[in-house]
Amino acid sequence: LPISGFFRDRQVFDFLAETVIPDLIRDSSPDRPLRIWIAGCSTGEEAYSLAMLFRERITAEKANVKLQVFASDVDADAVAIAREGFYPETIASEVSPERLAHFFSKEDRGYRVLPELRGTVVFTVQDLLADPPFSRLDMVSCRNLLIYLGPVAQAKAIGLFHFALRDGGILLVGGSETIGESDGRFEALSKPHRIYRHIGHARPGEVDFSMSLDGLARALPRLGQTRAPSRQAALADLCRRLVMEAYAPAAVLINRKHECLYFQGPTDRYLSVAPGVPTYDLISMAREGLRTRLRSAIQQAIQSDANVVLAGGRAGLEGPSGRSFSIDVRPVRSEGEELLLICFVDSPTGYSKRQTSGAWADVPRTAELERELEATRAELQEVVRDLEISSEEQKAINEEALSVNEEYQSTNEELLTSKEELQSLNEELTALNGQLQETLGRQRTTSNDLQNVLYSTNVATLFLDLDLNIRFFTPATKLLFRVISSDVGRPLTDLNLLAADDALLTDARHVLETHTPMEREIEARDGAWYVRRILPYHTEDDGVAGVVITFTDVTDPRRTAEALMAAKREAERATRAKSRFLAAASHDLRQPLQTLALLQGLLTRTATGEKQKKLLARLEDTLGAMSGMLNTLLDINQIEAGIVNAEIRSFPIGGLLERMRDQFSYTAQARRLSLRVVPCRLPVQSDPRLLEQIIRNLLSNAMKYTKSGKILLGCRRRPGVLSIEIWDTGIGIAPEDTEAIFEEYHQVDNAEHERSRGLGLGLSIVKRLADLLDHRVIVRSKPGKGSVFAVEVALSLGEPGLQSANSVIAAGADTTVARTGSV
Repeated sequence: LPISGFFRDRQVFDFLAETVIPDLIRDSSPDRPLRIWIAGCSTGEEAYSLAMLFRERITAEKANVKLQVFASDVDADAVAIAREGFYPETIASEVSPERLAHFFSKEDRGYRVLPELRGTVVFTVQDLLADPPFSRLDMVSCRNLLIYLGPVAQAKAIGLFHFALRDGGILLVGGSETIGESDGRFEALSKPHRIYRHIGHARPGEVDFSMSLDGLARALPRLGQTRAPSRQAALADLCRRLVMEAYAPAAVLINRKHECLYFQGPTDRYLSVAPGVPTYDLISMAREGLRTRLRSAIQQAIQSDANVVLAGGRAGLEGPSGRSFSIDVRPVRSEGEELLLICFVDSPTGYSKRQTSGAWADVPRTAELERELEATRAELQEVVRDLEISSEEQKAINEEALSVNEEYQSTNEELLTSKEELQSLNEELTALNGQLQETLGRQRTTSNDLQNVLYSTNVATLFLDLDLNIRFFTPATKLLFRVISSDVGRPLTDLNLLAADDALLTDARHVLETHTPMEREIEARDGAWYVRRILPYHTEDDGVAGVVITFTDVTDPRRTAEALMAAKREAERATRAKSRFLAAASHDLRQPLQTLALLQGLLTRTATGEKQKKLLARLEDTLGAMSGMLNTLLDINQIEAGIVNAEIRSFPIGGLLERMRDQFSYTAQARRLSLRVVPCRLPVQSDPRLLEQIIRNLLSNAMKYTKSGKILLGCRRRPGVLSIEIWDTGIGIAPEDTEAIFEEYHQVDNAEHERSRGLGLGLSIVKRLADLLDHRVIVRSKPGKGSVFAVEVALSLGEPGLQSANSVIAAGADTTVARTGSV
């Protein structure tokens, strides 16, 4: 059954990584490879998991060890999947991110095992019970396979592992499996984790022997001799066999578990086949009356690790004719295994048959009985001592049993609690499963939406991995690359780019190294222009797994921009032509105006009639308007041409305010308006000439749009600046026109653009001059009630005038302005 997964039963793998694998690597040598066999590998996850653990430990210890991993399974399809080494993205929940990065490469819809790890594992199709096993192995892993086999097949599989493993090798089985009766071949290294060590002992019965009444056991003759032995060797063997049969004592070779390994001599006098199930236990085979002494002699030899000789009584206890003998137990070692050689030595007879009558025959018999009595006493004392030890051990066992019983009760309670917790956990898992299904549904919908978005957009998008291989592309990419669906996974260098973009690969590598987006305009061969952007492909853990390249068609915007630039250049050329025309025409226009002004002055002095004076006054107004329009046009032309240069310096604002009062007093009086100028002595930083022109234009504008009422010019000190303010009670400005009034030729309440009311350039000149001087112009107005224009000028720090009191506007004050007579 294909039941597999990476690092399944993580506690088992942690124990292997911390305890077992370091010992195997330390005990290995450079001239012998470390050989691992995974029997029943399914689709290869467990084989790769063990290979990763061994490679990590070898790298950490910098050991010079060659690793060979063999993985076999009877299912050819599963082995094919394992050989391919490609697994879905879900393995990210089983394999740590560090191992994914070190042993796998991310591909579309999954992960692939890197060649370095893949080359360590050899996969093959093998029937565990029918095909020959691997040999000289350091570790065998057979998890969740034995539970599907019958008892006979399980025993055969364990025998195969016993054959395949080296001494000290490791056997790993599943958590629900066991190796049964190990028969001295394996010892438990960790029972909870089902990890066993191969100790190399031979199983009783593996050595062939037969039993009979006249010999019980004889060593089998050697097989496979290539030639018949010589006569001398045959005679020597015959002599040796006759001597051993005639004079050698009966002997038995056993292990520490009392299991008979070999018989020598006439053992049938002392041993017999026990009734019931066949057994090789020496104590069970001993005759009645001999077992106690035999067990005592064996225990003394094991405890003292020395030769022990005890009187054994008589061979044949049915009558006095039996021969007396002694038990000789000798500890021996063979190939690291501790064994015991037990000999039944017959006592020598020093009396002839002729001395069988009278009191002389009773003397040796009495001595023999005394020796047997002494031996019996010693044996009895030993038995009593063993019983006392056994009694103490029994008490300890009883106490341990009570403790174990209490632990079992506690464990039972814990199991009941665990059962309730598992039921609760099962309910939670059911609810969580429902949530996961909903989440998967939403993710599918989101994936479909994203795919539709990518496929419906006209932006050519190309996704590349860390090696600049193609991962995904949108249909619009075909306009720039000769790419088809089968090109996924190919390097970008294999594609033919239909645009002049030689720096594409260099920029992509730069973005991979610096994680900084790049943007560049490129031209296609058909004349189209694209904005090429390269961005890093970010993952959920804030990592970079490649780049995203987008190509946005900017042909139309680029052509529009080129047309706008051409129109701008044409407009600038026309502006320069206009400026040159105005500069050339200003001189020609001023000369006739001066002549007309002189003639008007002469006519005014000579005119005597009231009608003539009125006509001359209207002529004077017309000449003034023409002169003002000419000066305004020339000012705009100079500002646009960049001829006007600001000369910033510190000067007191008082002189400028006085000049404005003198210039506009007559005009205000003629229009029956009240003009008040509040004096101020604070110094400011500005160009006096240009600032005066700004204030003059604002006052002229106030005069023009104020039919009746008052006009106020004053200053208000604010932090770091001086606000020069012009208040009027004119027609006001609508809120939607507060920005438009600074545009050229825009006039409030002059929709017909009557040239007699000006050109609408005054406030435009104010705005441009204020920007040139870095002064801020502020407008506040209410239609029908008037307006306030304020110019904020920087104060001169450290000047004496700055320490004077602030000049505060007294709005609405009615102060009589003296007429000076100057215009």
